[in-house]
Amino acid sequence: MNGGIRYDNHQTFGEKTTHRIEFLCNIMSYALKIKANYGTAFKAPTLNDLFWLNTGWAMGNSDLKSEKSWV
Repeated sequence: MNGGIRYDNHQTFGEKTTHRIEFLCNIMSYALKIKANYGTAFKAPTLNDLFWLNTGWAMGNSDLKSEKSWV
């Protein structure tokens, strides 16, 4: 069993705590491994995502929100 916790404090998008837990079970008599994972994630938009400029045309999106996910 393995796990982890991460705390992010982003100046614009706030505070977020994410976590992960992993489990592995070895059944030697059958040469079988059972593995399970669960975790959460947080990603703030980059400066390129928000304000990317291409030859004078604004291509970024300043209205983007942070991404949250679980796997």
